Amino acid sequence: MRTVTASLLALVLPALATAGGSHGHDGPGEHGGHHGGGGHGKPDHKRPLVTSDKLQSLVTTKDLLAGSQKLQDIANANGGIRAFGGAGHNATVDYLYETLTALKDYDVVKQPFKAIYAEGHASLTVDSVAIAAEVMTYTPGGEATKPLAAVANQGCDAADFPATVSGNIALISRGSCTFSLKALNAKAAGAVAAIIYNNVAGELSGTLGAPFLDYAPVVGISQADGKALLDKLAQGAVTAAFKVDALVEERVTYNVIAETKGGDHDNVLILGGHTDSVPAGPGIK
Repeated sequence: MRTVTASLLALVLPALATAGGSHGHDGPGEHGGHHGGGGHGKPDHKRPLVTSDKLQSLVTTKDLLAGSQKLQDIANANGGIRAFGGAGHNATVDYLYETLTALKDYDVVKQPFKAIYAEGHASLTVDSVAIAAEVMTYTPGGEATKPLAAVANQGCDAADFPATVSGNIALISRGSCTFSLKALNAKAAGAVAAIIYNNVAGELSGTLGAPFLDYAPVVGISQADGKALLDKLAQGAVTAAFKVDALVEERVTYNVIAETKGGDHDNVLILGGHTDSVPAGPGIK
């Protein structure tokens, strides 16, 4: 989950509770009779129109902290994370659904859909020295201790991969084509793994763009580390210990959609946000 999300959720729920329930609730007729089946709500003349200043005045530091703490508590009870498709995110979905439903002024649905989940961790060691390596999103897992083989040009063509790549770890420069094509070409050339080094200063992370293709396991490293490996190769054989633990799978997750029972259902203002966290933490700052 992105950092803004916790604040967004913490902001919206208390404000909805105050703005939506401050004038009481006399049953479905007051709200035009919209209960998830379409139709058009009728104006509720008992309630003033929402204004920006009024809505902003309902947002308090106390409520923001309370909402954030609730999400933190959910993470704490579920391994410290709320990544989608897992118990932490499912509990977050239930919290949002139950809180919005309790307000009585909203038609609330949990909408299931499928999405690809990917996470991974990498380690890379050369001559007993650890090198910072980042997994590429959608990489498969793999482990090997094998010689490095430098790839010509930037690994965008099959001809860039020498015969020495087969059974070994391909060392490839970033640039000219996608990370995906480099990883596919490395696998087609017989590489057991691939390392892509940056072509500008700094570390390298990225995505292969699509899951479940025939990739070599692949990580990204910095330009400085890539050049250091090339210098070592110029002096002789270099063996690297490469490991990627990766999980790529299809998961079922949920949108929580709440629409006011009153108002014009053909003219809806939508406020949205992510409800999940990344696998590295609870998604709250």
